[in-house]
Amino acid sequence: MASVRSRRIWHAEAAAVSDALEAAGAWQAALRVRVAQEEALDRRPEGSAFEFRPTPEDAAPLGDALGALRARSRAPSRRP
Repeated sequence: MASVRSRRIWHAEAAAVSDALEAAGAWQAALRVRVAQEEALDRRPEGSAFEFRPTPEDAAPLGDALGALRARSRAPSRRP
């Protein structure tokens, strides 16, 4: 079995990542991200991000959700 690496998730993107996971049918992964964020904020309310170690079955959907979200945030704006 391949090793699953921890992922840094910014608090500002956690809700969108969870929504994308739910939309992809990975509702358990979405719930785990939400719980991990709540626990991170309880430990360190001033934090801007948290480390999340996905389960092996969560790794691919999480990578896809984070990749899509971060690609959209890097894309140039089309505002006039």
